[in-house]
Amino acid sequence: MITNGGFVLLAMRYGQTTGIWAAGWIPLVAPAIVLDRSAALPVAEGGTASYKVKLAAPPTGGVRVRASRSGAAIGVGLPGGTAGATVDLDFTTNNWDTWQTVEVNGGSADNDAQDATATITHTTVDANTSTEYDSATGPTLSVNVADDDGEIVVSQTGDLALAEGGSSTYNVKLKGQPANDVVVRVFSDDSGAVLVNKSGGTAAAFQDLTFTMSNWNTNQAITLSAVQDVDMDDESVPITHSVVDGSSSSEFHGAADVEFTVEVEDDESVSLRVSETSLTVTEASGSGRTGTFTVRLGSAPSGDVTVGVSSADATDATVNPATLTFRTMNWATAQTVTVTAVDDDVDDGNRTYDITLDPSSTVDANYNGLDSETVSVTTTDDDTAGITTGAVTGTITEAGGQATFTVELDSEPEGDVTIGVSSGDAGEGTVSPTTLTFTSGNW
Repeated sequence: MITNGGFVLLAMRYGQTTGIWAAGWIPLVAPAIVLDRSAALPVAEGGTASYKVKLAAPPTGGVRVRASRSGAAIGVGLPGGTAGATVDLDFTTNNWDTWQTVEVNGGSADNDAQDATATITHTTVDANTSTEYDSATGPTLSVNVADDDGEIVVSQTGDLALAEGGSSTYNVKLKGQPANDVVVRVFSDDSGAVLVNKSGGTAAAFQDLTFTMSNWNTNQAITLSAVQDVDMDDESVPITHSVVDGSSSSEFHGAADVEFTVEVEDDESVSLRVSETSLTVTEASGSGRTGTFTVRLGSAPSGDVTVGVSSADATDATVNPATLTFRTMNWATAQTVTVTAVDDDVDDGNRTYDITLDPSSTVDANYNGLDSETVSVTTTDDDTAGITTGAVTGTITEAGGQATFTVELDSEPEGDVTIGVSSGDAGEGTVSPTTLTFTSGNW
């Protein structure tokens, strides 16, 4: 046997007695196209992947192998080249067993959220191929295109800080159009600290958002609310956005959860929470005669806390009640204090003074030693100093007669007020008395 590369020389004699022989080179291995993989080739949408091709046996001349895609989901080409429907690989007698690379492009990104499949077939181009490889075929390669959509998009990036009692709103939508409805659940890991709500919903531990083929890229609003609790602790609450597989289109079943944390800043402290820092009331009758403010404790006490309420000037305003009592069960419930202006008759101007709130407790040492709080109150005066004379009664003539009129003060004096009375022409008429004295009792 004589061999040469991948061929063997086969000689054959014709007839029993003749000396006629025929000989030819026969390949040791059948001509074929070989791939470096048999499993399906994965490629991301818009991305690239590659595989390799060579010949199974040496050719006697050139061989052109054409890789052809099926469908438009992918493209094929040489590394760094332009991907298209086909790509040609040229082999020679020298490089037939050297791997050549085919680059597979995952196609252009689209808006759907669905994976795709394609195949690549391998054949020889007979016009550019030596005879022994005419019509040779290679394996058909399956290609799986993984869609790059199918994600949950949340506008809130990074952790969220909320004060206790506060709230914040952000948006959720999908990346990629689903084939059917997709339900995204927004879940609070601690509904005692953070509640979740949506438009038209009721705040709860979670809310479900439904996205369809038509509204998948329309924002849906979520509002997170930090619960006003009674402890004095800050809290960290994870908020998770996940696809509900049993209610969602299959291409979104693998969508990654989106999570961020809400940092809740506690607002409880050993303190008095007073709704107002200042008030204005008036001596005049009507709704402005009174004003109100509320008081509550800033944290749960260990026992009863009594808050004394007093006015710095009870002649200008009174307070009711004079004592507030907070217990372990009602400490966070605001209690109302009413301030009522005292209507005096003195023109003493507008007065400003303090209402003092003085906490004490025989049980809770923190509240027993707490500083008092004040509310500044201004009483608007409705009195004006002046003199008012009454109408004159009677007639005076040169023949005689007497006329009278009255005099009074417009406001109560803070001391005696003396008013002199005189005639403009004593020759025509006299007055009596010539002095009027007013006191706070007869003004």
